[in-house]
Amino acid sequence: MAPVRAASDPGRARAWLTRCVCRGLAALARTPATSSEIAAQEQARFFYLLHLALEMPDTWAAVRRALETWLPRLRRAMDEPTWLHLLEALCERAHVREDRAMEAMVCLHLGTFYRVQGHYARAEAVYRRALHLFGLLQDPLGQAQAQALRAYLAWQQRTFGRARRLLGQAAAHRRAVQDETPRSLDAQAYIHLVQGALAFDRQEWDTARTHMDRAYRLWRRMGDLRMAGVALSNLALVLHWSEQDLEEAHRCYQEAIRLLDEPRARVDWATALMNFGLLLRRQGQVDQALVCYRRAEKIFLQAQDRLRLARLYNNIGQAHQALERWDEAEQAYRASLEQWEQGPHRVNRANTLINLARALKAQGKKAEMAALVPVVETLLQELERDPAVELLRSAWQELRSG
Repeated sequence: MAPVRAASDPGRARAWLTRCVCRGLAALARTPATSSEIAAQEQARFFYLLHLALEMPDTWAAVRRALETWLPRLRRAMDEPTWLHLLEALCERAHVREDRAMEAMVCLHLGTFYRVQGHYARAEAVYRRALHLFGLLQDPLGQAQAQALRAYLAWQQRTFGRARRLLGQAAAHRRAVQDETPRSLDAQAYIHLVQGALAFDRQEWDTARTHMDRAYRLWRRMGDLRMAGVALSNLALVLHWSEQDLEEAHRCYQEAIRLLDEPRARVDWATALMNFGLLLRRQGQVDQALVCYRRAEKIFLQAQDRLRLARLYNNIGQAHQALERWDEAEQAYRASLEQWEQGPHRVNRANTLINLARALKAQGKKAEMAALVPVVETLLQELERDPAVELLRSAWQELRSG
């Protein structure tokens, strides 16, 4: 029999290409899922095959099997815009196929991509979509995951009452399914992370330390080194702000930086480095802190991460302030405010405004200082009462009366 030529038989050519794509995805689906690591070559292959598959009508079953293996490991690619576009396409395809379970799982990952990039309204909408789908599927574990992620998002936006409410709902859903599956452990780790974050903001140091440590151990057990590094960096933050154990905080930062030091976790690596700079500044090593900040700045600029840039520039301002470089401090605070004004972080913006006022006062810039007074006082009046805001109010009153 003569070989079939693609040009003369396009139907058979499409069938042959479909089989090739499905076989490639099947091979990837058999890749052991014991580690969250994704080799660059494997990732490129997966990305290419999925894009091909989404253009074909008969590949969804193969796509679905591959996603069941690969979705839990996509956190390693969280900084890649190409993955974001792919997840959006997968979410739409799952919706068209009426595959509610896969649509819900993809929504969780898509929402996390949006959150990391600072698109909080989009993240909340996608998380709510996942929650609705898990409710239709009668999947309490999925509901626990969605609510835990929404709680973390609420905490990042400093809406503490809402974060606590969502956290309670997440914990209730998880208690309905007591198992040790990766999904269950991941939900449990996020619950601990948010509990630790809320305790940190209330300055309940022992509680914060316990929850951050539990989150770290759970993600380390799952092999999710990225989130283990994130939790460990937060644990170090608790240790150094509470001054419970600065030596241990130093060790935790270094280990977090090591865990996150790979190409697909650059933003988280830079965040740990920025937080380490805070500890160095607090220990009087201001020049070393500035080195850490400048290294982190390159990554945040590449990622166009406004939230972290805002925090970083505020930290740079405080470092210059510690050295009484008031002009450099003022410039850094103004750079921070340009970023804060793009988002909902009013507490952080108030903090930076007060720092700017301090730099202006030190330079004798009375007119500019006076212009800030009504802005700061109006903002403080609008904010929810919490320990962080009370500290800001005290700092502002001290600055005004000094």
